[in-house]
Amino acid sequence: MKMIFMGSSDYGMPVLKNLIAENFNIVSVYTKSDPITKIKLKQSNPIESLAISNQIPVHLPKKLMRRKLIY
Repeated sequence: MKMIFMGSSDYGMPVLKNLIAENFNIVSVYTKSDPITKIKLKQSNPIESLAISNQIPVHLPKKLMRRKLIY
C-alpha cells in the first residue's frame, strides 16, 4: 500500500522515523516550508531532511487546502 505522510514539528518526526523503519511505502512527504530567519538563512526542517535522506519526495505547500495538492 502506498502512503503519503503529512506532518511537521516534534510530533511528526518520530512517526515518520517509525514508518521508515518498518518499511512502509511512503511515496511523498508534505510538511511546512522552512522558516526564513531575520538574516535570510533557511532553518533546516528535520522532517524534510529525513525524507530527503531516504529518497522520499518532499512537498512544501503554503496551504494544504488546495485541490491540486493531493493526487
